[in-house]
Amino acid sequence: MCMSEQNKQKRILETIKRCQRNWTDTRISKELIDHWIWIATNSPSKQYEGYFNLYVIEDSSLIQELLEYTWGFTMAINADVPMDEVPVNSRNPQVGAGVYMLWTQKYPTNSNRNFEYSGVNKSNTVLSRRDNAFASIGISMALTSYSAASMGYETAYNKNHHKPEHESYWETRLGIDPKVEEIAFGLGIGKGQKDRPHYESDETHIMVGVNKPDYVDVTQTREYTYKGKTYSVMPTVTYPTHSKDDRDIVVKRFA
Repeated sequence: MCMSEQNKQKRILETIKRCQRNWTDTRISKELIDHWIWIATNSPSKQYEGYFNLYVIEDSSLIQELLEYTWGFTMAINADVPMDEVPVNSRNPQVGAGVYMLWTQKYPTNSNRNFEYSGVNKSNTVLSRRDNAFASIGISMALTSYSAASMGYETAYNKNHHKPEHESYWETRLGIDPKVEEIAFGLGIGKGQKDRPHYESDETHIMVGVNKPDYVDVTQTREYTYKGKTYSVMPTVTYPTHSKDDRDIVVKRFA
């Protein structure tokens, strides 16, 4: 029995609303990546202005290099300790996909329509322009991930592109000029590991503390002393999943 178009679309949304955190080494064809670039750069925006630049990382060795600079997922050192008692962070493994697409926010160089009620042209950098940029990036990312999931791939959004004491690594490595643009969000696309929940990962390290953090291998460390108190350490780095949570979205229909 053929799946209805409505059910196909629901299946796609079930895929892209999850954050894939484990991947296979499946290679994605250049033709597919070219297609996703076309979708990303042809997505709707206010007055069809260009509010972002796009960086597409296909080199697997570069992806693994940049993955080290994605610390920022806050978790607890174990299930019984509050996160604010022992600050623990992990990397964001959604970066380690077959291809990673990075959107940077910028102000359009050509302002088609940007007027006050009086008819006076606004500054190109007013706050509403920034709002337009992030709306444009969101639409672009959503359409790209929708396309990828429709072709059988898993996706994962990410906003952590940092590491303490190496805050500008992504910018330097990719040649991003902070005077022109700023990193906004990224999207990993690839194939998840079969028979494994999307929230499990191959991560084994955590970062404990702030300012001068310590990097700990959870497979080698069963206890850790922080500020004079000793804690048991989580046995595996496992991420929570929220894709099935209830959402506070009110829908009002006027038929």
